[in-house]
Amino acid sequence: MLLVLIVLIFLFLIIVTDNMIEKSILYPPFIFNSIWFLVIFIYFLYKIFDPDEMDTLHSNTLIFIVLSNLFFFLGGLFVITNSKKKPKEILFRPSKIPEILDDIILVVTVLALILLYYKAVDLASRIEAKNFLMALRYQLTNVRLNYGILEYFLSFGLFASLYRLYTFDKFSDLNKKKKVKTVLAVLISFGFLVLSTGRTYFFFYFIVVILSIYLKSKIKRKYFWGTFLAALAVFILVGVVLNKGGNLEYSLAKNISSSMDHILAYFEGPLLAFDRFLNSEFDHTYGENTFRFFIALLYELKIIDKPPLDIVNEWILVPYPTNVFTVFYEYVMDFGRIGCLIIIFLFGLLHTWMFYRSKTAGNHFKMITAYSYYPLLMVFFQDQYVSLLSFWIQLWFYSFLILYILDIRRSGKKLFA
Repeated sequence: MLLVLIVLIFLFLIIVTDNMIEKSILYPPFIFNSIWFLVIFIYFLYKIFDPDEMDTLHSNTLIFIVLSNLFFFLGGLFVITNSKKKPKEILFRPSKIPEILDDIILVVTVLALILLYYKAVDLASRIEAKNFLMALRYQLTNVRLNYGILEYFLSFGLFASLYRLYTFDKFSDLNKKKKVKTVLAVLISFGFLVLSTGRTYFFFYFIVVILSIYLKSKIKRKYFWGTFLAALAVFILVGVVLNKGGNLEYSLAKNISSSMDHILAYFEGPLLAFDRFLNSEFDHTYGENTFRFFIALLYELKIIDKPPLDIVNEWILVPYPTNVFTVFYEYVMDFGRIGCLIIIFLFGLLHTWMFYRSKTAGNHFKMITAYSYYPLLMVFFQDQYVSLLSFWIQLWFYSFLILYILDIRRSGKKLFA
């Protein structure tokens, strides 16, 4: 326990240093270091008051956590020390989207949601379950069925409401017609979120909304707490419906208690699983996880014969059942511990550069920066950088097409000037 305490002191000091460098709560190294401080702190408390509740972390895992936090911090520091001047004010100018294009996007998302719903009904009807969402979730995750080509409309359905945050300065300034379309787009996006059956997609949506508000320089403390409470409520509600940390037959008090236990397993389980992995014998995969998207693409095109690795890991007990192993797992398996630390340094560098660049950049870059906070906030859970690369490419493409090209054309500038 002494080593755990030393790790906590180190993480606390590095968080204080982060705050001295940049006061913003959204400064990437501050977020990364704070997440791991919280994970280790909860582990520390449980080891004091309920030592048998979870597995014990090995010393080499704790040392690795310290080094990873240091490397991410150094990545951010590298950006700051090599920058001529940090922008202090956020510059925002609403994007001007042609109304006809705006309407087309809305109509396409409505049609896509209808088609996705009928496909979901078809998938869920093939088995018996307590409810529609449990059946659908089982088919999508256990049986590994999918929506086919309609899968690509999931990211578009989310983008269709998120990009609207960049088309106005204040919601109150919109006319009645635009307000109705904005609210409708949000409701449609929630339809896509429900049919995804994944709570992480809800989390992603809330993160992008709050970051988008920040990058419009409209952030207030109440927005943070409002978003956090809304995300927590949705997390619990979806868990109850899916019978993950709750049950529709339980009382409200029992559901809340069960959900809190599930959140604990959700938060602590991945690190304990990573500890189990790090202290076992494993075969290096030499980039097969990191470059899985490209390997899968080449395999589908019949250029290579070897199929990509399965993206879903086997379940283990730590003692919580989990099949996620933190952000570090794939990179350690691919490149070893030193290679993983180098990648974490690059993540710290990239996130920090985007953080400062987005303050004065165009709306397409602001939106891409907002996307980037989701994998950052999920580092305690699993890698969401390369494992969701297809999802990110789709969102980047939509952002570039709608918010960048249209703004450039309307301004009369050259596209790549």
